[in-house]
Amino acid sequence: MNDATGCKALWSAVMSRAILDVRKKPRASMRPAQKNGAGYLKRTAETWLTAKQNKDAGSFLWVCESLEIDPDRTRKLIFKAD
Repeated sequence: MNDATGCKALWSAVMSRAILDVRKKPRASMRPAQKNGAGYLKRTAETWLTAKQNKDAGSFLWVCESLEIDPDRTRKLIFKAD
C-alpha cells in the first residue's frame, strides 16, 4: 500500500465512523454528558459533518476533497434518513 492509498483508507474510515456516530440512536440509559457516550459522539459527528467554512486538514470539507466526494451531496445522503 502506498502513502496515498493509506491516507485515503484512513480518511474513509474517519468518514465512516462519523456517519455511524451521527446515525446511531442513543439508548435511554446512556448519559449524554459522558464524553464517550453515544449522545456526545453524535453531537461531535454532527458538528464535524455540518461545518461549512473550515477547510483545515482533517475537517469534513478537507476529507471530502481528499476522497474526491461532493460534501453537499454527502451531507444530504447522511441526514436524509433522519
